[in-house]
Amino acid sequence: LVSFVCRCALIRYCTPMSHRKIILFIVEGSTDEEALSYCTSRFFHSVKNEVVFEVVRGDLTSKKGVSPKNVTETVVSLVKGVLSQKRWMPKDLRAIYQITDTDGVFVSDTMVVEDLEAQDIIYTEDHIRYKNREVVLSRNQRKASNLRILYKKRKITLNKVEIPYRILYMSSCLEHVTANKLNCSIEEKVELAESFLEKFDEDVPGFVNFFRNSDFSVKLDYSDSWDFIQKDCNSLKRHTNFGMLFEDCIDSGEFK
Repeated sequence: LVSFVCRCALIRYCTPMSHRKIILFIVEGSTDEEALSYCTSRFFHSVKNEVVFEVVRGDLTSKKGVSPKNVTETVVSLVKGVLSQKRWMPKDLRAIYQITDTDGVFVSDTMVVEDLEAQDIIYTEDHIRYKNREVVLSRNQRKASNLRILYKKRKITLNKVEIPYRILYMSSCLEHVTANKLNCSIEEKVELAESFLEKFDEDVPGFVNFFRNSDFSVKLDYSDSWDFIQKDCNSLKRHTNFGMLFEDCIDSGEFK
């Protein structure tokens, strides 16, 4: 972990802030940052771009009280907080990416099974099990509704400045994509994130290829990739559209 922090600090140190535009990533946990930020930073790093990961330590889209009526403002409020903390201006941002786990939220209710022995939510590639089925159904409905709002957003407006925005997914979670593992403990998540970082530490092209050209990579345009993940059991299976990140052209302030 120390070496990971040092490497990221080195990337930021190499280019004066006054010459950079910031690509902001909003992620749910520290393991997302550890697994993804170093190689992503290396890919985008130039005199024009700096990658910054903001860890929110939770899932904004499934949080109680967040609904289609206020989910956009919830994201905007988060970004405003980051800008204030970092003393950035909206014009400093080149783009905003939000990374989310799908958590199987688009599956039909029949694929959510009540299992009184399941003390934690258990995911498989064709169903979800938990001791309280209604909790999962409520979470799925809330998160799915919020995601349908966010993926249709193309820009976020801050102080009249329009910033390109996309939300990308790991299905059904980060570890499912990076290691083909489900239902990991916190300790396992940390170990897998470290292993993934080490695997591509000096191989940024391999990192990019992993997300763009694996058999679980969703090679569709942005809107179609979201249509795909909402079908059948796809949001429980191993899929990601993170690879399109490396094809985006945002220098003009617009996504392709």
